Amino acid sequence: MGVPETAETGVLLVNLGAPDGAGGVEPFLRNLFSDPAIIPVEPPFARAVVARVIAKRRARRVIPRYEAIGGTSPLLSITTRQAEKLEARLRSGGLSARVFVGMRYWRPTLAEALGEVSRCGARRLVILPLYPQFSTTTTGSAFSEIKRVMSQTGYRPEVRAIKQWCDFPPVLNALAARVKKTLGKFNFSDPEGIQLVFTAHGIPERLARSGDPYPQQVARTVEGIVRRVQHPQWRLGYQSRVGRGRWLEPRTDVLLRDLCRRGKRSFLVAPVSFVSDHLETLHEIDIFLRDQVESAGAVEFRRTESLNDSDDFIEALGRLVGIALSKKE
Repeated sequence: MGVPETAETGVLLVNLGAPDGAGGVEPFLRNLFSDPAIIPVEPPFARAVVARVIAKRRARRVIPRYEAIGGTSPLLSITTRQAEKLEARLRSGGLSARVFVGMRYWRPTLAEALGEVSRCGARRLVILPLYPQFSTTTTGSAFSEIKRVMSQTGYRPEVRAIKQWCDFPPVLNALAARVKKTLGKFNFSDPEGIQLVFTAHGIPERLARSGDPYPQQVARTVEGIVRRVQHPQWRLGYQSRVGRGRWLEPRTDVLLRDLCRRGKRSFLVAPVSFVSDHLETLHEIDIFLRDQVESAGAVEFRRTESLNDSDDFIEALGRLVGIALSKKE
């Protein structure tokens, strides 16, 4: 193995992760449900048992969904491209930086990514979770794991943590531009006849009641897009519910079916908590939700393009890193 290229600043892009094939689905889910931020069961050995049971049962339903989108998720390849482009953008601005990818529940793990950051000699570390809105189940969990890994390895860089960017104007501009672009593709001549439905990943209601800021931050994202788009017909729903407990409502699928019953026939679905294509966009929206509304009578269904590794999104990420580095801790 060669000597890694050195840099003064390491940037760690954090995402959830996704299995790299059918064989990885169950262990990925086991990692996910072993997280106390997801399954608050104590002691840890009891949580591990619960995680194994849930993962085995859920894998049987999830594997066919991955098969329907080609057998694997593009999340890692997209995040890798984001890292490469962001690094190039930062270096073009004169910053000695390396950008790394770490996944909370899959490979490369956060521990592996932090090891790479350490080996490049970075004295500063910018942690940039690719979750626009903060939740204890996503950004909070990632920060906890990073802290745990650092305590074990002894790596002690100067850390700049970006905790949320739900209303960062460059990101809102990028999301709004995609809404406007997709609205222009509809065959429906009257814009007021197109129902715009924003959708975000749900969380259990118990978390919202306990003070998790996620619902309020999702609302701030939606409000920022609406101000820029000025589309008259819009709603917000939550998807990706797991288990039988109460989650944030309305559910996106229930909301869409209800709108169909009320006579709506043209739908634009705009994800606001996912920045990259993965199972929730490529299957849950593009296949499952489409089937739901078309079965209920919809004649046109479109989804906004994900930000992925687009130039405007990479520019927004670069500005976030710059702001984090300019702040005095």
